[in-house]
Formats: sequence, structure tokens, C-alpha cells
Amino acid sequence: MAHKKYLAYVDGSFKNECAGYGLIVLLNNSEVYWDCGRIKKYVESRQVVGELGAAVRVVQWCQVNNIPAVEIRYDFHGVKWWATGYWKRKQPLTQEYYRYMQRQMNHVKINWRKVKAHSGNHWNDVADALAKQGATDGT
Repeated sequence: MAHKKYLAYVDGSFKNECAGYGLIVLLNNSEVYWDCGRIKKYVESRQVVGELGAAVRVVQWCQVNNIPAVEIRYDFHGVKWWATGYWKRKQPLTQEYYRYMQRQMNHVKINWRKVKAHSGNHWNDVADALAKQGATDGT
């Protein structure tokens, strides 16, 4: 039986003073879930709040669906570095993100992988488009 490998691409966007998140989850390279929306808290952090919010939503989805492990692919270093404590958390947003992710990483094993932004990576481009849609439409 093939091993189930979940991958999630996450991204954030900031358009017209609105922050949005986007994510796409793949199982063995097939799309199984996507989400996007507007984030109203910490909007002064612009797209960063969307980047972090997308990662949080991936972990929440994994918990609801009893997914024990996921690889989160991101194009902004802060997604991993604030979650793991590599970067200092000076703002309430990054402090809250760190605390949440530290608690949840006991339940969902996360493998982090950086991808280059705007480089033609199809799934990263999908997450980017979803984040823009979330910032624009607020779905």
C-alpha cells in the first residue's frame, strides 16, 4: 500500500488594505482541499498575516481530518522561522503564531520546505492566486 503524503502550499496577499490567505492541500500530488479568505486581525502586518494564517489553517485542517503529518511549502521564510523559534517574535502576531504552532506541532508533524516565489511552481502559484482572491473577495 502506498504511503499517504500530504503537501500543503501556503501564501498570503495584501490588496486594497485587505490581507488574505490561500492554501492548497495535496495527497500524493492530487488536490484534496483548498481554502482562501480575508484576515481582519493584524492587518497592519500586510501579507505576512496571510502567510502565517494559511499555515495555521493547514494545521487546523490536518487536526480535523486526523492527518498526522504534512509538508508545508512556503515562499516566505517567516512561516517556518517564527513557528520553530528561529526568528525572534517581537510583534503580537508572531508571538501568537509561535505559541499556537508550538502547541500544535505535538499533534501534527510538520516538514517545512521553502520554495521560490513567482518561479513557475504551479501549486505555489495556485496558493498565491487563492491568497489574492481571499484579500479581494474576503470569502
